[in-house]
Amino acid sequence: MKELICLECRKPSICKTESDNFVCQRCGRNYSERFVKKMYQLSNDAWSREFVIEDGSLLKYWGEDEEVIIPDEVISIEEYAFAYNKKVRKVILHQKLRWIGSFAFAESGIIEIDIPDAADYID
Repeated sequence: MKELICLECRKPSICKTESDNFVCQRCGRNYSERFVKKMYQLSNDAWSREFVIEDGSLLKYWGEDEEVIIPDEVISIEEYAFAYNKKVRKVILHQKLRWIGSFAFAESGIIEIDIPDAADYID
């Protein structure tokens, strides 16, 4: 069992195993098994960083900049990475980006984003 941080309410909730779907016990948000596997690997101190990046995947952006430039090391933006972040208005992606997950920008404040032609998969 491990505590995971809900990306919507930002509260910790218990996840039994990394192969479970994760449902926040506080707000009820549901996360996929794929997403949980990535999150389960992170140490709790990872959540204090502005960009939470693991093996080239941007798991979450916690920052409050209006304009965000995705770091060159990022090849995928995982589901919910920018979700619920109302401060971000513009995201600048680079040509190395290959994958954008479901709801990556859901209910955010983003009004401008250019998706590179190189992106192979947008869920």
